[in-house]
Amino acid sequence: MYNITINELLQFGLKKNHIKLLNFFLPNIGKDLTAKEVSKNVDIPVSRIYIYLNDLVKLKLIDRKFHSRALFSLTEPETRFRDFLRRKDVEAKEVHKSILDSLRTIAAQNFVIIRSSEEFYETAYHMVKDIKAVKILSHSPLLLFVNERLGEWGGQLLDMYKKRIDAKEIDFSYVFDKNFLKDKNLRENKDVVAKNVEWLNTHENVKLGAVDARNILTMVITEKEVLIGFSAPEERKVIRGLLSRSNEMVHFFDRVYDEVFSRAEKVDVNAVLKNM
Repeated sequence: MYNITINELLQFGLKKNHIKLLNFFLPNIGKDLTAKEVSKNVDIPVSRIYIYLNDLVKLKLIDRKFHSRALFSLTEPETRFRDFLRRKDVEAKEVHKSILDSLRTIAAQNFVIIRSSEEFYETAYHMVKDIKAVKILSHSPLLLFVNERLGEWGGQLLDMYKKRIDAKEIDFSYVFDKNFLKDKNLRENKDVVAKNVEWLNTHENVKLGAVDARNILTMVITEKEVLIGFSAPEERKVIRGLLSRSNEMVHFFDRVYDEVFSRAEKVDVNAVLKNM
């Protein structure tokens, strides 16, 4: 049923050191060996080898027993490998079911798929134009510096943000990815960024912070909606998104945002110039 080599077990989460150990145990089937004995033959230090041996024990690929010291052995390898692969089959089916369940949940949460940057900006514009408070986490913050072609809706969104902030019509909580400040395109535009930071900090209705947001999604959150943006790995620009009007989803991402903001660093002109 399972025709697979030892090295192919890497695809199931085993690491190269696990494979080294299995390749050593195979010609030593049934032998009880100490970690020190194994270490000498596989070029893994004793100080680290217990991690990998214990992993294999947990995966039921080898045995461990204790006398005066721990002894490790491999018996019935074909049965062990077959059972291991059978368990991985079950896990894969469970993951597949979980994904399908998640997709069904998404479908039931009143999601709208956003298919482009322009559509993302348009959606954000209509979300924010009449509300009294918004929370935004941005990887490429428009209010600090525009280093991309915004298009029609991106330009309208930026203008609307500025007008509503100046008119004090909106409470604006704004967190951006501090790695943005290390962008090479900004080095020649320090003055522009600093001026915008200074402008934002003169408004009591703006809360500004910076975090390491490389592993956090772009968010636009209002009282009744949440817009989530997805960026390509090699760029900061949002290329896809999801809009939800589900109370559960809005409350969830609102809590996520508050947790992120609680860790945000204070942003002022000196901090910006120092990090650029």
